[in-house]
Amino acid sequence: MKISSLPLSIQKLCHTLRRGGLAVEEQARVVQAVVKHTVSFLGKLALLEYLQGNWKSPALNYQLFESSYPEHPRAWLRWIAAILDHFVHTGESLVLYPLLNLPNKYSVLQPERHDTADDCLSALLHFYDLMDHGSYLLSAEQIQEQQENIWSFLEELQFLDTSQYRLEERQTALIFSNNTLWLMPFFSAQLASEGTVLELDEDGDAALLKAYQLWLSGDFERYRQAKRAENGVRPLADTQRPYIMPPWLQAEWEECLQKTIMATKELEAGNVLLVEGYPASGKTALAQNLNQLVGNAGVPLSYFVIPHTPWQLCETFITWLTNTLSQLLEVAIGDHSEIEQDRLCQEKLTQQTKPFVVAIDGIEYMPAVECARLSAWVNKPPWSQLMFVLLKRLYEPCGVHGVCRMQLRGEDNVYFTQTFTPDYVQNLKRRYVNTPLAQKICNVLTQNNDSLSVRDIAVQVDAFTPDVMHTMRQMKPLCEVEHSFVQSEACREQIPCEKYRLFHPLLVTLLKQAK
Repeated sequence: MKISSLPLSIQKLCHTLRRGGLAVEEQARVVQAVVKHTVSFLGKLALLEYLQGNWKSPALNYQLFESSYPEHPRAWLRWIAAILDHFVHTGESLVLYPLLNLPNKYSVLQPERHDTADDCLSALLHFYDLMDHGSYLLSAEQIQEQQENIWSFLEELQFLDTSQYRLEERQTALIFSNNTLWLMPFFSAQLASEGTVLELDEDGDAALLKAYQLWLSGDFERYRQAKRAENGVRPLADTQRPYIMPPWLQAEWEECLQKTIMATKELEAGNVLLVEGYPASGKTALAQNLNQLVGNAGVPLSYFVIPHTPWQLCETFITWLTNTLSQLLEVAIGDHSEIEQDRLCQEKLTQQTKPFVVAIDGIEYMPAVECARLSAWVNKPPWSQLMFVLLKRLYEPCGVHGVCRMQLRGEDNVYFTQTFTPDYVQNLKRRYVNTPLAQKICNVLTQNNDSLSVRDIAVQVDAFTPDVMHTMRQMKPLCEVEHSFVQSEACREQIPCEKYRLFHPLLVTLLKQAK
């Protein structure tokens, strides 16, 4: 394949691989980077093809708007699969029509099939995941094999060799089979000595929003208006059942609360208390009873992040909190500009004898990009004068880090056993045991009392180890994790290893019954 048809960033990486002379670890990282950039390039082309198509699916529009900007190649491939599936049913004439043949070859582009290691793209994704855990997991032979796989995958994109890039009215277009695909805002063309080449726009997430505003302006604006609507925000109501806090937990709560309040006053980034716990350990009950728990420590507000809806977005939470605080502080909404309103809020917040304590339950449902925005936002005045209590399930990723952290256990919730209703167990299964491989792993964990490593589990379920590793990331909130060290055959050193078992015997019993 002539790599001149690829974006400049990918060309540079390919030239580096072709020159050779790299150390094994550096060679592996370059291959990993080529995988990431090539898949995201195809994903952006497919997205632009959809946005410029004649017929749109409201359901797919909503799915795209709701999703955060893909960072992992697997996330881009899910987008590509959904878009290609849409085009199969519309029968439109496409610039990227050759991509429709790729699902016949690559299982990861077939929505009904699960990722396996039977093609080079799947193998590259496994390689990508292993590299995330450290190059020590790979041998030099495996790295060389994946370098050959990346060239094989690029060969499958040879239809791009016959495409042309043109500048028309300062905009970049891709011309293929007499069809035109406009590439803004993701790509821009620049002339080089060997011809016209593409250079990726560095806007990242901003480019995605620009694409929606440019090609789906009406739908996107209606979506933005809907997500800002207050009826999408669900404040937490006080629970009808009295909340009982065990003495040991009360002591830890008061200590963490005071530390966070002191840090809020003294540190710029010290206004977040992170509360983590296993399912049913009492996180939501704690948040619902925040008004009784904070006592003289502050004025409580609480908010719930609703799963799988546009209300996951940071902007919705900010709108809710701004309006709520403005009402409590008697700052008239709409009578002032946003800057003036922030100034008045800040003035009145500094006059408060008690700090506002804001609880956000279900923070793990907020996408990583939105968590990063929230993290930056809570540390800016006047919001840095508030104290935030974020509640999430243990081992769920979260982009907001607390100055203080406390962990809830099953024994911390006196209603622990009553919480595990059949509906609750089914909800856990839908969230964490949602693939055939995850079900097999769940069966193994329910049959074993001992902690098992990823390799142990892979042997018992007869699956590729990177697949098990990827699935265990999603199932981790159901597991008690034991950290240990194993002897590495590759480097003859002790390397860290995690072992897993279900976090509570009651969960083992209920999962067996829920099969």
